[in-house]
Amino acid sequence: MKSVRFERHESVGHIVLANPPLNLIATEFSDRLREAIHEASDSPIRALLVRAEGPNFSQGGDILDFIDKEFNAWRTFISEMHHSYRAIEALQIPTICAVRGKAWGGAFELTLACDFIVAAEDARSEERREGKECRSRWS
Repeated sequence: MKSVRFERHESVGHIVLANPPLNLIATEFSDRLREAIHEASDSPIRALLVRAEGPNFSQGGDILDFIDKEFNAWRTFISEMHHSYRAIEALQIPTICAVRGKAWGGAFELTLACDFIVAAEDARSEERREGKECRSRWS
């Protein structure tokens, strides 16, 4: 089963984070996200919805996937994720992110790559960088 997939529902494309309940970001997630974005860009859709299965949008990075990565492999992974976010921003159609539960770390960055964010009452985000922390609640 893919951790991220593309679906088409008439003229609306869906990129679905499909590894609940945490939808963790790892190497396989990055590869599947890139594939889903390419499928969306090649599809005759008029809008793109980014959503997740399960109670959380994503709890961010999978530490167990990262722990054994060499420094350069880690940097390449981060670069590939950022490239995927920029590819969403470059789409010439409206992009909407539907968020419920947690959207932490790189998942929060994914929400920001979309043109619009629609957040459930329980939606929460968190981003930590070099000892700095940012938390928010959408409402």
